[in-house]
Amino acid sequence: MTQAGSVTILNVYNDCNHNAAIDDVTAYLTNTFPDDHIPDNKHVVMAGDFNRHHSWWEDEGNTHLTTGETLIRPLLDVIYRFDLRMALPPGIPTLQALSTGNWTRPDNVWCTNHTIDLFTRCDTDPGLRGPNTDHLPILLTIDLPLTRNSLKPSRNFRITDWEAFADQLTELLSHSEPRKLTSEREFRNAVDEINAALKTTMEEKVPINKPFPYTKRWWTHTLTNLRKKKGKSANESHRWRGIPDHPSHQDHRDATKVYAKAIETTKKEHWENWLLNASERDIWTANKYMSDPPTDGGKTCIPSLNYVGQDGTTRRTTTNAEKSTALAGPFFPPPPPTIHIPHTCYHWGQGVTYLVGKL
Repeated sequence: MTQAGSVTILNVYNDCNHNAAIDDVTAYLTNTFPDDHIPDNKHVVMAGDFNRHHSWWEDEGNTHLTTGETLIRPLLDVIYRFDLRMALPPGIPTLQALSTGNWTRPDNVWCTNHTIDLFTRCDTDPGLRGPNTDHLPILLTIDLPLTRNSLKPSRNFRITDWEAFADQLTELLSHSEPRKLTSEREFRNAVDEINAALKTTMEEKVPINKPFPYTKRWWTHTLTNLRKKKGKSANESHRWRGIPDHPSHQDHRDATKVYAKAIETTKKEHWENWLLNASERDIWTANKYMSDPPTDGGKTCIPSLNYVGQDGTTRRTTTNAEKSTALAGPFFPPPPPTIHIPHTCYHWGQGVTYLVGKL
């Protein structure tokens, strides 16, 4: 919720061969806005990889990539029904095919009609393209005032120049002559002098952290420099994308390989150092990381189930609907066709009296 109203962001990946994702988006918008009208205090942004090509947004040189009517129609229908606008200007490529090097536009950004004026930026950034990837990141800036919590600044000791730190601290402590401490007051004064020297040195020699919500523990200053170098080469290569044999393309490939290799090596070293210094409790955590199947970080799901169907064949579930059906049978069996109550049963009062008499 913002001062301009609520904002719904739909992150879409639509398959090349079907429109299951588009159908889900259409169903969600239809249930949320039954009259096909999105109020002015409701903002919807639909962005992602739609895997659809159309002359509306594709470059003129890619007319051969036009998607067929059957596949493109569901996307166009949801755009027309809810009066969506294209925030990413047409003609901007978002993907470079790794095999041919051709630039295309399968990604897009759509928003409600009254939201388009709130966009202050919607463009790709080739410099942020990750190694061994073909898509370009799309950066959005929307003018929606939010109440932000101020983060407490902290010092980054990992990138501190410790030689300069030691020299500065030695210089400050050299002003105090060594002396014998004969009282508690003198001891406390000496401690205060040391703390003051440490505080002054940290303020001058230890840089302040730039808070970032997605900080990686294995990240290093070297990777930051390589990422900047790779970003500059990516921008230069994108600038000369119309000339296939321009030397900037090879420079970009070389910088990307070095950057990708450095990430792989740094991750491995960080993991090995963590294992070497791991406690007994951490060993169980490491075993869980290694033995559990890879996930996307979301909530744990019910694994695939094997069950015997009504025809006697063994089946394996994969979807949530199939798992629900497989579990519903054993947990909720159908009632018997006829209910038979024995004549020897007791009514509640009789049963209690009988049991009390037995006791």
